[in-house]
Amino acid sequence: MVMIKPANSKPEKYIVYARISEHGSGWKQEDSTIPMQIELCKRYVEFHGGEVCNVLSDELISGGTINRPGLKRILDDLNSDTAEWDHIIVYKLDRLFRSLKHSINFFELLHEKSKGIVSVSERIDFSNPMSKAAMYIFCVMAQLQREDTAVRIKEKMNFMAKEGKYCPGKAPFGYQRSPDTDKKNILVPKPRNAEILKDLFGSYANGVSVDKLSRKYQIAPSSISSFLRNRHYLGKIIYSGEEYEGQHDAIITEEVFDKVQKILPNNHKATRYNAQKYDYLLLGLLKCSCSSRALTCYSTCGRNGKYFYYYCTNQIECRYRISASKLENAVLELLRKAPLQKKEIQYLLEKAKQDNIEIVKTRAPELKQVEKAYREALREQKKIEKMFVNGIVTKENKDHWSSYTN
Repeated sequence: MVMIKPANSKPEKYIVYARISEHGSGWKQEDSTIPMQIELCKRYVEFHGGEVCNVLSDELISGGTINRPGLKRILDDLNSDTAEWDHIIVYKLDRLFRSLKHSINFFELLHEKSKGIVSVSERIDFSNPMSKAAMYIFCVMAQLQREDTAVRIKEKMNFMAKEGKYCPGKAPFGYQRSPDTDKKNILVPKPRNAEILKDLFGSYANGVSVDKLSRKYQIAPSSISSFLRNRHYLGKIIYSGEEYEGQHDAIITEEVFDKVQKILPNNHKATRYNAQKYDYLLLGLLKCSCSSRALTCYSTCGRNGKYFYYYCTNQIECRYRISASKLENAVLELLRKAPLQKKEIQYLLEKAKQDNIEIVKTRAPELKQVEKAYREALREQKKIEKMFVNGIVTKENKDHWSSYTN
C-alpha cells in the first residue's frame, strides 16, 4: 500500500480504477475481470474505514497507452487540482500501467499533488525508499510481460505464415476460414465474393475505372484499390513484409494480376470521406430498410461534375443508394409546406415502424446470414485491435493488415 497523504479524522476518500486488455481465457496476462477488481477494491476500502467516491474503468485497452477515458479523468482531476479523493486504489499496479515511463511520471504526479495509491494485492508503502524501489520493480515486470507476450505472439504468427497459414485477423474479401477445425487458419474461396473479385480484376484490366466498379458493386473505391493490390489472391501469404506460399487456392491468375499492377497508380492513398466539402444534412439520421443500418455517404465524379449520394453499408446484399441533394431538397420542401401536428407525426412514425417490420420479415432469412457475418467481422476486428494495442501490428507490418481494416 502506498500512503502519501497523512491520515486525518475524516474517512479517507478513494477512487477505484479497474482495467482489462482482453476478453477470454486465451490472453493469460489477464487474471481478473473488471467487476472482480472493483469488488476487491471496495472490500479493501470498507475494511480500512474509507469511503469510495468514484469508480472508473477501461475495458479492452492496453496498459501500454495512456489514451484511456477512465485514466484521463484521473489525470484531469490531478492536473486541475480538482481531485476530491485522497487515494487511487487498484487491484494490481499493472492495472494502471504496463509502461515504466508512464508509471514513474504518474507516481511523481501523485507525490506532487499529495495523493496516495493503494494496490490491493501488492502491499507497498511509498513512504520509504525500499518500498518505492519495489514499486518500480513491479512496473518493470509489467512492461516486460507485455513486451514478452507481443514477441511470442509475433513469433507464432511468423511460423504460421511460413507454413502457408493465414494469421489471426479478418479473412481477405473473397476468402473465408476453412470450416474444418483442423484447418481453421487455411483460407478457402467464398464463391460469391470470389466471382466479384474476378470481375473487378478483369474489368479493371480492360480499362473500367475504380469509380465505375464502385458504383456497380457499391463497394468503397478505397477498398477496391486495396483488393487490386492484394497478393493473397495469388495464393500467397503476406506477413511482416515477407511473402510465403499459401496453402489456399488462388482466385486471380498471375497474368491478370500483373496486368492490373501495371495500370494501377503509384499513389493509392484512399480519399477520406469526411474530408469531402459537401455538407450531408441528413447524415446520421437515415436508416436503410434492409436491416435498419445507417446510411453513409460517398461521392463520384461524372461528366457534369461531382455527384453525392447516401448509400447502405450493406454493400453486397442491398446496394441501395439515393441522390443526397434530391433527398435533402424533398425533406426540406416537406418541412416548409407541410408542418405536421403531434398526432400526425406520431402516426407517421408508427406507420414507418410497421412498414419496417414487414420489410424485415420478408428479408429475415437473408438478414440472419448478414447479421452472423457482421458479428464475425466484429470479432475479427477486435482481434486486430488486440494485436495493435499489444504492439503486434507495427509500422513494419501495417501493410499486411491495411487491406482488411478498410
